Order: sequence, then C-alpha cells, then structure tokens
Amino acid sequence: ISGLPRGGIYMASTVAGSCAVWNALVSERLVGTLGDLEHARDELGAGHELGASELVWITDMTPHESVPLQQDSFRQFFRVVASRMSVWFAAHSTR
Repeated sequence: ISGLPRGGIYMASTVAGSCAVWNALVSERLVGTLGDLEHARDELGAGHELGASELVWITDMTPHESVPLQQDSFRQFFRVVASRMSVWFAAHSTR
C-alpha cells in the first residue's frame, strides 16, 4: 500500500495542550544536542498544540515538544518509534 506513513513516530497525550508539533521538517545540521531546536523557535513560528488523545504521525525530523502545563495533571503519553529513523534520532532515542 503506497501513500501511507511508513516508519516515523506516532504520538498522543490524554491532556490537551501538553504536546505541540510543527508542520515542518528540519535538516540534521540545525538539530542540536539530544534534538534541541530552541535556537530555531522564532524561525519555526507557532506550533500546533495537540488536543486530548489526538494521534499524530511525524518523522524524527519534525519539530515536536512537551508543553509545560498550567496546573498539575495526570496524563498518559505515548510515543511509538517505528523504523526508518535518521541517524541523530536513533542515536539518542532508540540505541
């Protein structure tokens, strides 16, 4: 079946606004230690905050982050990392 996501990352959280993703891909040269992109925040602009239990598929080159919550909350979060990851991601998250 072509046209469907292969590999990549599936992620979701049960708490709305606790994760954000950007509709962008970044090059390896832009990625800092452990995937840091804070230095590119202004250039990336506003991300999309995920709704409660909203499932997204991204690549390891898609900017994403955990967002600080305004109040203490219990949440369930998952990130399933599938095959076909870039070298920098594999090195700090799956090996």
